[in-house]
Amino acid sequence: MKRAFAIFTIIFLISSCSQAGAVELATATIAPTATTAPTPTQELNAVEQLLTDYFADEEINVSALTHEEFIEFSAKLAEKKNAERGVNPIIYNNEKYIDPQDLKLKDYDGHLDMNKTIEMFVPIAGKDEQGNLQFEHNGELVTIAGSANVDWNMQISDPYDTRIDWPKTKPMKETGVPEAQTYVDLFKIVLYPMIFLDKQVGELKLDGSVGQTLDPLATLAFYDIETDEVGNPVLAKMILTIGLNYNLFEEGGTLDAQSFMGQLPENSYVYQGLGENAVYYVGISPRQAETYEEMKISLDGYRGILTGNEIHKVIAEQEKNNKDMVLARVGLLVRKTTITTK
Repeated sequence: MKRAFAIFTIIFLISSCSQAGAVELATATIAPTATTAPTPTQELNAVEQLLTDYFADEEINVSALTHEEFIEFSAKLAEKKNAERGVNPIIYNNEKYIDPQDLKLKDYDGHLDMNKTIEMFVPIAGKDEQGNLQFEHNGELVTIAGSANVDWNMQISDPYDTRIDWPKTKPMKETGVPEAQTYVDLFKIVLYPMIFLDKQVGELKLDGSVGQTLDPLATLAFYDIETDEVGNPVLAKMILTIGLNYNLFEEGGTLDAQSFMGQLPENSYVYQGLGENAVYYVGISPRQAETYEEMKISLDGYRGILTGNEIHKVIAEQEKNNKDMVLARVGLLVRKTTITTK
């Protein structure tokens, strides 16, 4: 009996030691996995991180993005900003709206929807080997000549600013300098570099002082370039311009054409002189509201547009308005050239 008890005791001790060893082995095996580092997939990629920062009103820098990442970033940025803007067509007196397809006035059926809303934000589709900006337009990839290394935040208000090769038209007798510089000097016009994609001429109705509706005036669409904190282009924002008289010049050249009475027919010198897929210095008057008042013209019948003297602050990104389309009265257009006469 004692022998049997002793054998049983030995077996029990051996079994207990085996289990203890197993526990120690299991513990030793599990311990290293407790400090495993998170996988890369748990972190935001570069594009998503920049988008997150942008919409959190943080400063961004796209310099480190690859070409493909930049294209993705600009496309997603434009898509989200257009989505946030939502439905906001340009409506005139609840009778007409501006068709996004051709920028012409069409009969309004009273229904607000995205089909009537102009796409305000347009992505940059890349750059060529020289750094010129590219856009997807009308189903094609187009390159904007002379757009490499442009300071898109530049504002020219000095008629002797050397950052522009001023047009070489004849000096005016009254001032002794060419027209473009005279306009900047006398009328305090500010020039902004923008993109012009095509010669699509839109139209806009205005109301006169005695209630009559004036003939539709011609409009042209330009694209203002938004940049990151170090000046890299990230996005294009459409603005509509109306020229009671468009004065067209060319940097360093002798081109001199003027539209009349707000009209821009295809046989006009201005229309024929406009160059597509180009950079223009767009001259915007600081006296937007005053000029309409002096001419007894009203834009009160419109909704969906931003007018008045504050448009300068929006273009310069000193104020934000990503909802309404900027409508700027423009008197001066200077096409940037890739060849300078200096």
